[in-house]
Amino acid sequence: MKVWTKAGEALAAAGALAAATPLAFSLRHGLLLLKSAVPEYQEAIRDGKIVNAVAYQDARGFVQEADVVFSGAMTAFEARDAQAAGDVKRALEALKQAFPTVTPPAAPVKSPGAVMGLSSLVELAVSPHTGN
Repeated sequence: MKVWTKAGEALAAAGALAAATPLAFSLRHGLLLLKSAVPEYQEAIRDGKIVNAVAYQDARGFVQEADVVFSGAMTAFEARDAQAAGDVKRALEALKQAFPTVTPPAAPVKSPGAVMGLSSLVELAVSPHTGN
């Protein structure tokens, strides 16, 4: 029973943080999803070929979910910093191009370095607004 109490307290604290700082929370969440996509994509590709379909699909899922999170926060983000919000939109559009289909393409659309670079651009844009 003690574990359930602690879990409930942790969930309540997370919910309180999200309610108190919804934009910062969403930006951090989206960024963490993108940061998770990078090593998955790196694992998927070797010698210019996609060799691990599951890692590719995991990376794709992280990018898609990050897009959903950032989209939900975009109106507030644009009101706070239109330039940074535009940078995030452009980087996400470029990132999504790396994952044209659920089934991996015969050859990667973007290199792991390009995916990492785009993720870093998002990090640079959102970091001043995450409260860290």
